[in-house]
Amino acid sequence: MTTNPFIETTQAQNSQLHSNGKWKKALAWVSIVCGPLTLAFSLIDGRTSMVLIGLAAGTAISLPGAWFLIHELRVKANPSNPPKSRWGIVAICSIVLLVSSGFIATSVETPTTETPASDGQTSASPQPLEIPTTAGSVGTKPKLITVEGHVGEVHGAFCDSPEDYDCAINFIIRDLERVTECKSYDRLVSANLVKISGIVSVPEGGHPNGVDSTYWPGFVSWSTVGDDGVDRPTDIFGECLPENGIRGAWPQSLFPGDSKEFTQYMEVPETAKTLRLTDTVTQSGRWEFALDGDH
Repeated sequence: MTTNPFIETTQAQNSQLHSNGKWKKALAWVSIVCGPLTLAFSLIDGRTSMVLIGLAAGTAISLPGAWFLIHELRVKANPSNPPKSRWGIVAICSIVLLVSSGFIATSVETPTTETPASDGQTSASPQPLEIPTTAGSVGTKPKLITVEGHVGEVHGAFCDSPEDYDCAINFIIRDLERVTECKSYDRLVSANLVKISGIVSVPEGGHPNGVDSTYWPGFVSWSTVGDDGVDRPTDIFGECLPENGIRGAWPQSLFPGDSKEFTQYMEVPETAKTLRLTDTVTQSGRWEFALDGDH
């Protein structure tokens, strides 16, 4: 039987057109989805300029895909006399919207010229944080001064006169002993521990040098040192917090006039010889308390 080459060619062309139509439709849906996503990301940013950029760019991305699907429906509705595609107008609209979004972005990124501060006014630019200290005090920077700690004696940070303890923060370690167990609610927990208690306080009215003592207890860290000289970090033993919870432990806010007691357990190695308290942030000092022998 003789085949008709014209029919075979027409079928092949129709198959190719159908395949191309699938790809075009897929691309159209991709552009329709990407447009709203662009707008959504700009809405998350929240700034008016970014929302305008997202609206313009998102519309420019979605417009060709949306028009393609609309035009397909128009052709199916009137296949004998298909309407014009108007792709030139759609392309111009998309380009204008993209250029507009770029123009808005450029305007946002252009830095504004700052006017110099007038007499009696200060610049709004941020200033570096400074911890004021007095020469010769425990808190002198940049050298981190190590102080030998003693149970029952007053120790201070950021001191004008260490002898008179005219300091921004004062603390006394009243009790420091090794124990092998602590009470957790109604049960005993066994571990290699150090029980430490005392008082930490800030003078009424704060320190004349303006030292902010509010978060100082949170700046310091606890560690132990053995005969090998290695510093090993430790922390409050969480299973045996005091009855009033974490507020009774060392890390707590200190405002001018505050005087707070604390009792806490620290888990330490058996080989530890020294309990070390170090201010690693403001470098106001380091205090070392012997764990064995005289304090």
